[in-house]
Amino acid sequence: MDAALLRVTTPDLPAQGVRSGDFAGWSGVDVYRPLLAVRGTTSTYRAWTVVPAASSDRVATFPLFAKSVPRIPPCKTDENNKPIGKPLKTKISHAQIFRVLQSATSDGRLVGMRVRRELVADCDGIGEVASDHWFLLSKERPPRELKYLVDKSGWSASLVPIEVGDFDGDGSEEALFWYSGYNEDGYVLFFDGFSKSARFTWGYH
Repeated sequence: MDAALLRVTTPDLPAQGVRSGDFAGWSGVDVYRPLLAVRGTTSTYRAWTVVPAASSDRVATFPLFAKSVPRIPPCKTDENNKPIGKPLKTKISHAQIFRVLQSATSDGRLVGMRVRRELVADCDGIGEVASDHWFLLSKERPPRELKYLVDKSGWSASLVPIEVGDFDGDGSEEALFWYSGYNEDGYVLFFDGFSKSARFTWGYH
């Protein structure tokens, strides 16, 4: 993935959408949705849309989710900083679908799943356990997780979809996500049938 800087010479900066916590990043301040310039899209392109989750989405994605997050650790500690309780084996009731995107031209669906926030409210630095996980569902192939490198420090990371489209004009779609981890924000691009990823991030200190 190539990256570059553009000098803005007009007094009015371009903006897209509305200010949203979805793209706030590490600083926690509401910001506008990232504005990205791409080539390769056509006038006939129809965007993927956010749709309600179906009960079948949870059933289809949970087995893969449980492989990535087999257990939820106890995060509350006593006065001696020892964990209170035992790890929970991840159950389907522990998982939450937080976003579903539906293709306008196929049966493809991108399903975002995470551990319910109340179960990890006292947890810091637990990586995969509290990170966002995304899955591709299609009648043409078995469910598949979109793999990406989570925060290298071991902290949890959020992954929020920005756009899905044929950005490079090769006839197949790519998915661009906003990535936010501890002291690390940026983008993850999934390509080659969403089977590969490229990551561009930056830190704040």
